[in-house]
Amino acid sequence: MARHLARLLLLGSSLLLCLLLGELGLRLWAGHPSGTGPQSVASQRFNPFRSDATLGYVLRPGWTGIHQTRDFRVRVHINGLGLRGHPLEQRKPSGTLRIAILGDSYTFGFGVEDRDAFPALLERLLSRPERPVEVLNFDVPGYSTDHYWILLQQRVQRLSPDLLIVATCSNDLPDLAWNQLDLDPARLPLRTQSTLRMIDYRGRMRYLEGSALGLPGLLASPPAWLVDHSQLFNSARLRAAKVWLRLRGAERRAAAGEPPRGPIQQLTAAEIQRGLRSGPGFQLRYHRYLMAAIARRARALGLPLRRIHVGPGRGPLQEDCQRLGAECLSAESLFDLQHDPELFLPDQHWRAQAHRRLARAAARWLEPLLAGIAGPAVGARGQPPSPSVSPDP
Repeated sequence: MARHLARLLLLGSSLLLCLLLGELGLRLWAGHPSGTGPQSVASQRFNPFRSDATLGYVLRPGWTGIHQTRDFRVRVHINGLGLRGHPLEQRKPSGTLRIAILGDSYTFGFGVEDRDAFPALLERLLSRPERPVEVLNFDVPGYSTDHYWILLQQRVQRLSPDLLIVATCSNDLPDLAWNQLDLDPARLPLRTQSTLRMIDYRGRMRYLEGSALGLPGLLASPPAWLVDHSQLFNSARLRAAKVWLRLRGAERRAAAGEPPRGPIQQLTAAEIQRGLRSGPGFQLRYHRYLMAAIARRARALGLPLRRIHVGPGRGPLQEDCQRLGAECLSAESLFDLQHDPELFLPDQHWRAQAHRRLARAAARWLEPLLAGIAGPAVGARGQPPSPSVSPDP
């Protein structure tokens, strides 16, 4: 008996040692031992990401590097708060207005320098000597409406913004279908994990051959601690997801069926997940449900909300923007792919000229609103409401 116990202890110790050595090896090989530290500018890899148990992936605080493709070569900085752009303090400086922008790769500034991205340009255009403005670039490539809700709940309000802008994009709808959601009783996301995008041990985004049925078990809902702390686990999860999707073959393309009917708050989490995979009709319904929740939460925080529709192309989100009137600015009204091809990269992301055009229009649009924000209120907005205020529908 003692001999068997000793063998089990030896086996367990050996396995643990192998796992620790594997974790250490991946961290050293990736070139960022802490998993969140700065990356050398000499590296040509665009690897600013790390896996995250709540949002699927986030930007690594302190990352600096070069983003290079056949179409551009730009320098990218992620500050200590995990936002693209210059360094910022978590505590808002006295007398400063803060604008938080939630969006995806368009407003992140995919393919342009830090200084040429729309949020950075907007900050410079709106700042005055007597009224400094900081624009917080919460935009991350691949994010969609579920991410915006979670960010508002967990990160945005901690930085005490005075104005919230949500930049919707046409691909927000199909992106919802690729995300595995954990929902609260109000059917709002608590966390989201992509079945299309995963982060490898180097911090690079990898695209999977997406599954219309989602990922199973630990692949879809991994332990939070392992996702946040183990590169070995995330690397193994990425490889396992690829194998699982490949083995499922045609089955993973099975139709999700008809979208569920009835009020969203009365549907089960499984019905909502199936509905998101059923097509654009239910995706639009849930997107609007999330945007309504964001609007309620912003009101509860005393936070003015404005929207920008960045495109590309026309569709229901463009129509939603038009219905909002002065509360929404449409990039489609400023330029489009057909008439202004020189403003776009081959993948339809904006070149620096397009960012400048949108920033100038947005500055004119926002200036009266900022002028109306009373000085004494600066620094008080964006604080969490009392527990009696509920964001539930």
